[in-house]
Amino acid sequence: MSNEKISQMPVAIALDGTEYFPLVQSSVNKRATVAQVASLAVAGGRLVATGIFTLTPSATSTTVSAPLCNAGSYVGWSPNTADAAADMNSLSYVAGAGQFVLTHSSDAGSDRTFTYVLIPSLAS
Repeated sequence: MSNEKISQMPVAIALDGTEYFPLVQSSVNKRATVAQVASLAVAGGRLVATGIFTLTPSATSTTVSAPLCNAGSYVGWSPNTADAAADMNSLSYVAGAGQFVLTHSSDAGSDRTFTYVLIPSLAS
């Protein structure tokens, strides 16, 4: 890699998310893919996380790891499958540090998949 300034580099076109993006995390130089960075967005000055979860088959709760989550976070979801859509009215959640726990009906099906958006609470 040369020592050219970023402003001298060619413009990237048609990103597919696999490109690397340099960053500093906990005072350490690291890299992330553009897709990882794009999974975070800014809304009203707050970070928003998005992701996908699948309800645990034959169980009544599912824990979703979400590093930005804290008590009081808002979590909204949309079904990705017909079986997920059938379970929409049975879902509730409790947000906590680094995760949210969903309570739902028990079903042996493994295709109850949802896309979610999480907005952390500013109060925590």
